[in-house]
Amino acid sequence: MLKKIGTAFLWLIAIFMLSSVTIFNPGQVTDFFVKLFNIQPSIPELKPIVITERDRAIKDRADSVTREDLRTTLEALTTNGSRVPGYPGHKRAFNYLKSQFEQLGFQDIAVEEYDVTVPVDQGASLKSNGIDDVQLYSLWPNHVQTPTLPKAGLTGPIVYGGNGTFKELNGKPVDGSIVLMDFDCGQNYFNPRMLGATAVVFFDNGRVTQGEAQDKFLLVPADLPRFWVEKQDAQTLLGLADRQAEVTLNAKMTWEEVPSWNLIATLKGVDDYITEREERKWKDQIIVLSSFYDAISVVPALAPGAENATGIAALLESAKALKANPPKYTVKFLATGAHFQGLRGVIDFLYKHSRESDFWRERIPDSEKIDFRLFIGLDMSSESDQLASFSHGTFNNNFWTTDNYLNNLLAPYAEKFDDYLARVYPGEARHVDAIAPPKRTWKNFMPVRLGFDSEMVTLVGKEGITIAAPSTSRRFVDTPNDNLENLNLDNLTRQTQTLVGALLKASEDPDFFRVSKLKLQDRGHRLHGKIRKYDRNIDFALPRVPMSGAIVTYQQWGPINSAAGVRTLIVDKASEGPIYDESYGAGAEFGPKEAVDQTGAFEFDIMVNRWGNWVLAYDFDDEGRITYAPDFGTEGDLEGKSNSKSKFPTFQRYGWWENEMMEVLFECRSLSVFEIIDSSYLTALDKMTVLNEDDVRPIEYGFSYVLGQSTLEGDVTSAGVAFAKYNSTTGETDPLKILMSTGLFGVKYLLLNAPEELLTSPVDKWDVDEALKKRSRGAGHRGGVIFRPSYEA
Repeated sequence: MLKKIGTAFLWLIAIFMLSSVTIFNPGQVTDFFVKLFNIQPSIPELKPIVITERDRAIKDRADSVTREDLRTTLEALTTNGSRVPGYPGHKRAFNYLKSQFEQLGFQDIAVEEYDVTVPVDQGASLKSNGIDDVQLYSLWPNHVQTPTLPKAGLTGPIVYGGNGTFKELNGKPVDGSIVLMDFDCGQNYFNPRMLGATAVVFFDNGRVTQGEAQDKFLLVPADLPRFWVEKQDAQTLLGLADRQAEVTLNAKMTWEEVPSWNLIATLKGVDDYITEREERKWKDQIIVLSSFYDAISVVPALAPGAENATGIAALLESAKALKANPPKYTVKFLATGAHFQGLRGVIDFLYKHSRESDFWRERIPDSEKIDFRLFIGLDMSSESDQLASFSHGTFNNNFWTTDNYLNNLLAPYAEKFDDYLARVYPGEARHVDAIAPPKRTWKNFMPVRLGFDSEMVTLVGKEGITIAAPSTSRRFVDTPNDNLENLNLDNLTRQTQTLVGALLKASEDPDFFRVSKLKLQDRGHRLHGKIRKYDRNIDFALPRVPMSGAIVTYQQWGPINSAAGVRTLIVDKASEGPIYDESYGAGAEFGPKEAVDQTGAFEFDIMVNRWGNWVLAYDFDDEGRITYAPDFGTEGDLEGKSNSKSKFPTFQRYGWWENEMMEVLFECRSLSVFEIIDSSYLTALDKMTVLNEDDVRPIEYGFSYVLGQSTLEGDVTSAGVAFAKYNSTTGETDPLKILMSTGLFGVKYLLLNAPEELLTSPVDKWDVDEALKKRSRGAGHRGGVIFRPSYEA
């Protein structure tokens, strides 16, 4: 009986609780019980914020940062040429920063050089009768395929293609032409190339943005030469296009291994204990304040990088303030030189100085170790007058996931900055907690993908945050128009004053650093290896000939080529040297065995993610053509699957701290195909099957396309590339047939190069014989570009 009464009572409670939020107003129910039981609400007592004289002094120092100070720095950085590594402005920017730190009186300044592989524009021009040569600029490569043209150049009529729609191209002699296009055409520049255009030239039609820039280079090495012409010269080209004048294009861009430099200036803390317990000294607790001085642009020779320079300008002002008001903690000012090249600058710093794992710590000399407590990266933008603290970026976080463990670890620092600024700038909204914001997530403050140096810091198990401008689109970043005139200096001045105020408070707060047993795991692994090819005259069974100067790559996970300018294609140039033992002959290709063994070597000091990666290498001829590519045939990585049947897998799994591989290339020519879209389902085709003229898998072949696109929303890469065997003796390229699908709905694209008359003049079924069947299966395509692919399919 009691059991039944208890059950009924529980049911009544359940019904009442459910009805209180469904039938009745929850607020009225709450008010009823408050009155019934005379419940007195407990109001927490808010302690008033006490503003001290020191707070006022810090505010005065922060407010001394002026618009003119920032403008002076920005002018020096943005008016001396492109700051992309390998271009003149890069070294000039480094020299300027070094001189600034010296003028501030820093005695302990370290300079560290490292190599970075970048595309270097060797010059481009357009010639036509009756005009002076017009200077052009090469765009960023499609994957590794640069816009380099044959030595004789490209000659043809120039036509205006507008936004590149088929309607705008209709009736114009596109085949064999050079097409002048508006920059805001999205990926419509594919259209003239598919119709037979030999090159595309973009100009500023008033709508040059970061989003458009990201559309102008691809994740696959498609052969599509693209160039930029300055606004003042565009009118000349428009005049030529009106009469479809004949022009000649010449261009060369090469991948080069160039130097870049990190600059480390140290401001030592005081030699006192922080507390009476004498456990830690102020000077032993290190803050790294970092930003970057390089720039980025889809036109690498034109990279003024004004928005890119806002962080380093703020770092200089912070250095001035802390030098004048010495911190109690040790502060190291780090200026990195290759941020936009896959965060190469901070990777070099971490590899040489600071790791969490014992494996790597044992390999760093004690004199080189920098055991910092917190890394603060500056990634500013003048589009906002506020600052935000971030623990997450999207460079190695393609799916925008939230690591709550990381947030819990770093959230106290954002709370500290809130507290400091409430005292220095009371009543002003200057800082946003984007680590653990109430009722929102960090993603709400990042409308576009951003790649932060602090992502690499947390990857190797160290604590790092980024101070960035919240809710900014970085409109002109990665474009030739990222110049000083497009900056909002008033916003940047307010941001820098906020930053200086927060740093001055943090540098003397004994409770600034987090006290917890929570730690991050070091997940940074190293990969090195060799790039080889077969030479049956040297060794019939094994690939013993090194590929001197091959370009070795891996693509950061996700269908993006850039995170607000930070390139996601990680590139290294293999070592150059002799490729044959001197016992086989004499000449530049021959050398001592020891030198040959060192040729074709590459290394990635810290792999930028904790997953496996497809490591792909290529080589080029003097005309920019890809002449060697990874072999997905029987003697290489079979079908590109990197499974037990592959002799030399290209996919390197996340394994031991230090991994090694060998990759085999074959001599080839590329075959580019565009518009790889299933017209029935409007999805990108992301599975490629390559056959030879006999409808079997070739002995040597390769391909490149973006995996997994068919399930993605938004922009996709509607292009793919196949690589066919090339015989340098005969000068012939093996024909290939390309079949594309999504893996779910069968083959949707058949590029067989079947006779056109079978389409225009169908054969009666009674006339079909074996010879006709063989002809209908096509002869395959022999390198270059498959024009009018939808029609060919």
